[in-house]
Amino acid sequence: MEEIIALPYSDPQGDPQALGPEAGETTRAQYDNVDDFCGKAVDADAGGVVKAATGTNYPTPFQRFARTVSCNNSSVTVTGLGGALPGLTVTVTVTDGGDPVATLSRFVVEP
Repeated sequence: MEEIIALPYSDPQGDPQALGPEAGETTRAQYDNVDDFCGKAVDADAGGVVKAATGTNYPTPFQRFARTVSCNNSSVTVTGLGGALPGLTVTVTVTDGGDPVATLSRFVVEP
């Protein structure tokens, strides 16, 4: 989740399109904004090997897990700000043998 939300909200090339990576962004290392991870298995480009954002493999006991990311356009109303704030709800799900073991969701406000 930290890796994802550390990226810019909007695509640096200004290419507004559907959620997910833009043309030519085929690996995790090429993702350059929050929504590029949407609908992706984080470890897919590593052949199922669970890697940290730095590209190093996690220790062997963690290789049984897989991570996927889903995103939804949404809004959140914050008392005192006078209305709904648009953004993206990002959800990272960790599975073990296909069974969910952890889910983390975070709302990222549109700047």
